[in-house]
Amino acid sequence: MGQSSWNGSDWQVNGQGNEQGTSLDEVRVPFGGVREGLKLGVVGVFCLAVGLAAILVAVFGDNSSTGAAVMGGIVGGFFALMGAFIIVGATAASRTRWLVLDAKGLRWQDRGDRAWATTWADLASVRVTCGYHRTRLGMRRSRVRLVVAPQRPADFPAGRRDLSQLRGRYGAGPDEFGVPLGPVQKKVPVIAEGLRRFAGPVDGGVVDEGRVHGVGYL
Repeated sequence: MGQSSWNGSDWQVNGQGNEQGTSLDEVRVPFGGVREGLKLGVVGVFCLAVGLAAILVAVFGDNSSTGAAVMGGIVGGFFALMGAFIIVGATAASRTRWLVLDAKGLRWQDRGDRAWATTWADLASVRVTCGYHRTRLGMRRSRVRLVVAPQRPADFPAGRRDLSQLRGRYGAGPDEFGVPLGPVQKKVPVIAEGLRRFAGPVDGGVVDEGRVHGVGYL
């Protein structure tokens, strides 16, 4: 496939949709939103409250053991810090982003320089990978990623600032870009439909990775 002269900056949608859906012209898949942000926010506030309570008990409580007080402070600090990080993440999660696929190509619709787009002609392949891990409580949590392989990896990040940070990460090879989509297993059939309809020969389909291990669950 030849180099496309199309400029991704010319292909932006100003209107904001509210629901996931497909049409004859495009497939739109939303990520995040107020509901997701609220869920994370509640967890973050809970962890922060538990952490601060543990710190207060460690500092002002009637502790007969200095070691117990120190340990309580460490545990409390850990929970408070984790809660703060989750609350910050909840702010980002409350912002709705869109993955849009159509006859021209695919784009990540977001605010400012977080948005990016590419044509199918600029890609060697694009695939969706799915995996899952078990939480400490034994619950199953899914992990979905979009892996984009450009025709010319050295030139591909140009004009796509946010995407350039994802080269070789999140299940991608050294010349690929991995985009973590989160625990969104239910959205996979819609993305797969968009790839089948529009991506043509660069459609890499859906790859089931099964259970994954380690600390990188994005």
